[in-house]
Amino acid sequence: MSTHTARVNDRLQVRIFFAILAAGALIAMLALFIEPYFFQFYGDANSRLVQTRMILDSENPGLHWIGSVWLPLPQLLFLPFSLVNPLFSTGLAGFMVCMPLLAWSAVLLYRFLNQLTQARVPS
Repeated sequence: MSTHTARVNDRLQVRIFFAILAAGALIAMLALFIEPYFFQFYGDANSRLVQTRMILDSENPGLHWIGSVWLPLPQLLFLPFSLVNPLFSTGLAGFMVCMPLLAWSAVLLYRFLNQLTQARVPS
């Protein structure tokens, strides 16, 4: 195996490690500190989920429920999860979308720091 291939495999393993670490930290936080309706403490999170649900489940369904204040991408990503009643009522619909995005952000942050410092373990 060439040196380049070994480096690429090593980088991939480190990225996977950081993604799993970020996801594991989130799951541990969820398991240890969760309270009922924890994800609905902020009015903004609750109103995003309610507006997302109203796209398909209201007297006047339609895309006009997305609104003009927020960017539409979160509501469109929340849509399939908000249709499941237990996920919607506890606020976990938003968590199901945000957890993989947080893990992906951790990998991108690692890549950025790795390229910036040229170190195996960025500080």
